[in-house]
Amino acid sequence: MIRNEAKEPTLDSAGNIEYWYCEDCGKYFSDKDAGKEIELADTVIPKLPAVTEPEDTEQGNDNAAKDEKPVGVPKTADHNNLLLWITLFGISAIGAGKGLSCTYKKNIKALYKPLIPAVK
Repeated sequence: MIRNEAKEPTLDSAGNIEYWYCEDCGKYFSDKDAGKEIELADTVIPKLPAVTEPEDTEQGNDNAAKDEKPVGVPKTADHNNLLLWITLFGISAIGAGKGLSCTYKKNIKALYKPLIPAVK
């Protein structure tokens, strides 16, 4: 039995799992005791796929670049609407301030109303 060591695949060449070849019978096995027969094709690990770069969008095809998802880049928060969030926060703060001032004025009037003499 001839032992073939495992070889990791690369971008240029395929790899293989560890396997044994019997010269007497011409068969391939996954273990040295010849307990499990396999085909030669079962030993091959395909080569790694080539990493492709996205196309340059300045040369015309903008839609193709938008449809492709970048490989290995996690989706992150959108920071383009920061001005919108600041504006909304300002508007809500102004609205809350006006509501508080109106409530304050009503409470003051109610507090001092008994002290103001009625004019007839």
